[in-house]
Amino acid sequence: MSDFSNPFWNWLIGIASITGILACVWLIMWMTTGNTPKKGERAETMGHVWDEDLMELNNPLPG
Repeated sequence: MSDFSNPFWNWLIGIASITGILACVWLIMWMTTGNTPKKGERAETMGHVWDEDLMELNNPLPG
């Protein structure tokens, strides 16, 4: 147990934890920004209509 009383381990675990959390936040932000239609822009339809108001849109698949 005396090997882990050094403050180096506290800093190492703290920095690794904070880096991991920041990497997760960056990944979430990176994956949520994408090809969303601009405000007022309409998506293209495939021409299929069900129940007169439900249409199939031609949206790209997520990355």
